[in-house]
Amino acid sequence: MSSDTYRPLFMIAAFPPPVHGAAVITAMMAEAVAARSKVVVLNIGPDGLQRGLRYHLTRIFRVVAALVRVAAGGFGGNRGAIYLTTAGGLGNLYNIALALEARLLARSLYIHHHSFAYLDRWDWKMSLLARVAGSHACHLMLCPTMEQRLRSNYRMVAHTRVLSNAAFYRPPAELTARRVNGARLRVGFLSNLHRDKGLDLVFATAAAAGDTIERLVLAGAPIDRDAEAMIAAAAATLGTRLDYRGVVYGEAKARFFAEIDVFLFPSRYANESEPIVVYEALSAGVPVIAYSRGCISCQLPTGGGLVVMPDDDFVAAACAQIKGWSQDANEWGRASHRALEGMRSAHEQSRMALAEVVAGFGGDRD
Repeated sequence: MSSDTYRPLFMIAAFPPPVHGAAVITAMMAEAVAARSKVVVLNIGPDGLQRGLRYHLTRIFRVVAALVRVAAGGFGGNRGAIYLTTAGGLGNLYNIALALEARLLARSLYIHHHSFAYLDRWDWKMSLLARVAGSHACHLMLCPTMEQRLRSNYRMVAHTRVLSNAAFYRPPAELTARRVNGARLRVGFLSNLHRDKGLDLVFATAAAAGDTIERLVLAGAPIDRDAEAMIAAAAATLGTRLDYRGVVYGEAKARFFAEIDVFLFPSRYANESEPIVVYEALSAGVPVIAYSRGCISCQLPTGGGLVVMPDDDFVAAACAQIKGWSQDANEWGRASHRALEGMRSAHEQSRMALAEVVAGFGGDRD
């Protein structure tokens, strides 16, 4: 069926660059919708991650331009649905303005949630957004935990759908058998590098694990001087056991995951929701050791890694698990298999949910 048969979808969100999880998923969602319907992309994101006057002026200008563009489309549901993505802080003030316009123009509204900052505790901005959006707005949630907390904290929310990021990550049909290099494991960490993402805990784990690990493979860009200082200190402490690769994309990222045995993710980031790097690790058959933040406890398949509670000692738990896997290659192999099979199952289920959501974009839900 021709895409002209469907009403357009105005996707008003931050698109890469800069590259971060929510922006990457939004771009993938736009691609999935474009395969079936007309998409109008309105990028309201900044040009970089560094906050400052230019950052905020850029966002304000782009939000105003988006408001004007949507208003020019006119009144009524057949003029196009509106798709927004949530922010964890003051960025939701922009969403409040956009949601109000959608309601005044009688447009169907979809809000895709990518933050737990307003779910771990009640937040007035999210409460106002939910009220302005109205009971007919559809909230797209990344996991059942996220859905439950949204409904619990903001009882005015009436329509929710669970759509995991696993929908956008297809594991390979076949994966070359992985092997542990002797009894020493290769541990990896990939992220925007800073303390909130657990960079300090990754280095502490590598130091405490000692000869249990062959090397720590680190990828990503430091976002502040604190991170740069930690990397320099780790290089001096770990020496050749630190393999720092900087920013990796494409084949370089694939090599990163192919050359590690364990992925660490001790994030303390308040907005952490359903990190795509965890799915990338699972897709490569790499067991994950992570803090239980956001949807991570739902992401990790049983036996495919270790979930550490936020109040527990991550370094001690990670070192114990790494030691156990290093002493029993068969146990590590079972964890690798469960990681991959769990990812395949999650992807298949989420693809069905994605198809239903995309179909809903093209016509009224009710």
